[in-house]
Amino acid sequence: MALRRSGWTLASIGNALGVSTTRALQLVRKAERLSRNPHWYDALPARARTFLHNMDLAARPEIDAAHAVAQLSHRELMRAPNFGAGACAAVVAWLACHGLALQPESPRALRPIRNETSAPARGAPV
Repeated sequence: MALRRSGWTLASIGNALGVSTTRALQLVRKAERLSRNPHWYDALPARARTFLHNMDLAARPEIDAAHAVAQLSHRELMRAPNFGAGACAAVVAWLACHGLALQPESPRALRPIRNETSAPARGAPV
């Protein structure tokens, strides 16, 4: 965005960044949009932001959202749709900035999850 403000063309920005002119335009537009309407979650990866939106936490103040996410365990967080190790690491780092951490796994959560359609194990209660 600073390059664009200093008079650089999209083609020259693209060349400097090693991307196409179209991609340079996309990057400039995104930077302009984020500067006009910043949110506390903008620095998080897209999958983490989607998780926050799906959990209705993005509209809350940052510290309230952080406290709500800190109530989850690593396993619960990783069960979110389209949520992987990279997004999880970013969320853990974000929580650490607020002095928070994910909940430890409960002993019950560490037991293997039995498929409801599978036959019960021998000797297991039905």
